[in-house]
Amino acid sequence: MKTTTNHESAEATNVVVVGTVRNVGKSLENEISNLNTALGVFQQVKWLLIESDSTDETVQVLEQLKTENSNFNYQSMGKLDQSMPDRTERIAYCRNSYLEEIERNPCYKDSDLIIMADLDGINNILSQSAIKSCFYKNDWDVCFANTKGPYYDIWALRHPTWCPSDCLQQFGFLKKHGWGEYAARFAAIYSKMITIPPDSPWIQVQSAFGGFALYKKKSVTGLRYNAFHEGLAICEHVSFHENMTKAGSKLFINPHLLNCKFPPHTKKLRFPDNLLLRLRILLSPSP
Repeated sequence: MKTTTNHESAEATNVVVVGTVRNVGKSLENEISNLNTALGVFQQVKWLLIESDSTDETVQVLEQLKTENSNFNYQSMGKLDQSMPDRTERIAYCRNSYLEEIERNPCYKDSDLIIMADLDGINNILSQSAIKSCFYKNDWDVCFANTKGPYYDIWALRHPTWCPSDCLQQFGFLKKHGWGEYAARFAAIYSKMITIPPDSPWIQVQSAFGGFALYKKKSVTGLRYNAFHEGLAICEHVSFHENMTKAGSKLFINPHLLNCKFPPHTKKLRFPDNLLLRLRILLSPSP
């Protein structure tokens, strides 16, 4: 596959990597080291992490990383769980914090892309070639990662055919109207965990995430996350991406951008757990 010539290459791109962290003191340095290897294709990589509610040595590790690396920074939000008991609301608040810092701080004015990454072990097979594949196209505003195995991030996903609605709300609706626990969960969530071959065409979506994504900074400037819609809890990515698509941005899952293999979310789809799941579905009432 040939790289397009009318789009900047990865090698000429400056990026800022952002993420939210909590209680990752023992694994954070290794996570960042592994990601930095994959991100070595870029001209310059800066880091901006937002911490909250940690009860381990996460803040101390962040401070050490900041001392050792001039391109690494973080903010600690302290204790948020008392004022924001909803976990997704806390995550949205922290994500908004790094967006605000990127817009405010001239340190990030030369960054072309914002890379949003989970730092909980999900990016375990990310490679330089996978990242370079994002530059084979030039008409995207966001590239989302794919999974080697069943695609897991269904709550963040919106696609008119594949997943047009909130999977958790669908699950609750089915249970309310007579479906058993496992039949409802399979219909609303597990049935959508399809395996996307890496050589598949790019999939344009209304929302996704999957633990790793590249955003053109100009496409997200001024936008913010929200964890609620009409009083209902939603995945914070959905409202953010809805505002992007309304503004004309194009969002894609890049099948070749493989970042993980068999995440924990898909365990029930693997042998031998899938046999138990099938049995429970057969025994679970569905109209």
